[in-house]
Amino acid sequence: MQKPHPPIYLAAYSPGALNRAATLANGWHPVGVPLDGLEQMTDGLKSMAQAAGRDPAARGHRRHQDAGANALVVDPTFSPGVSSAADFVRIMEQIRGLA
Repeated sequence: MQKPHPPIYLAAYSPGALNRAATLANGWHPVGVPLDGLEQMTDGLKSMAQAAGRDPAARGHRRHQDAGANALVVDPTFSPGVSSAADFVRIMEQIRGLA
C-alpha cells in the first residue's frame, strides 16, 4: 500500500456511516445532503471525531474556499420545498453562506 496513502473521503448519511466517516476516513464528502441538514450533520461528525480522539480540523472539515475550491456545483432543486423562484433564491442564499 502506498504510504502515505491518498486521503479517503466518505459520502455518508446514516448515523453508522457518519460514524465511520468520523472515525476512519480523512474527510466527509456530503453529496446530496439537503442544506437544512448539513450543519447538524457536520456538527455531529465533528463530535464523533472528537469522541474518537481525532482532530476534526485535520480531517478536512474546512470551508470550501479554505480547502482550495474555486467553484461549487450545486442543485438547489434537490432541497425539499423548492417550488418557486423565491424558494430558489432562498436556497441560493443558504449556499452562498456555505461557500
